[in-house]
Amino acid sequence: MRLPSVSVVVTGGFGGEAGLTGVLDVGTLRRSIVFVYPATGTPGKLPADGWDSIAGARGCTPESLCFKSAYDDIVGRGWSVYGLSGQKADEQQEASRRLELPYPLLSDENFTLVEKMNLPDFHTEEGGRYMARHTLIIDDDGVVAAVNYPVFPTDKAAEYALAALPS
Repeated sequence: MRLPSVSVVVTGGFGGEAGLTGVLDVGTLRRSIVFVYPATGTPGKLPADGWDSIAGARGCTPESLCFKSAYDDIVGRGWSVYGLSGQKADEQQEASRRLELPYPLLSDENFTLVEKMNLPDFHTEEGGRYMARHTLIIDDDGVVAAVNYPVFPTDKAAEYALAALPS
């Protein structure tokens, strides 16, 4: 399946520097790893009720950090990495700065990509909607060449993604 043309907000990258927010058409992505996650924690904000009982909900920060650790290896192989969630861009920007992420985070608050591609998501008891954790490997032609779902343990997500890259 080819990635559809969907505009998302881009936050951070380059160590989480402020001011790097813009818009990206995900349909233009090539040679990219897109790890999709529910939401990174926000300091001072409790997770949704029942969060811990939802399979795959916990682990967004460890997953983000494992891709941070693998970033040089990924880029050294000629690939890019992006994190994608339905979180608001300002929450992503805070996480990008706090975690000093070298790659951009993509915000699809309207879940347009999820709906166009029929990607997995879930709802909390409070009615919040979140993207289910999975990883997409996008090839040279913008086609989803591989999918890792479910992702567990989350701190091994980059290892699995690297192993799935086409040679």
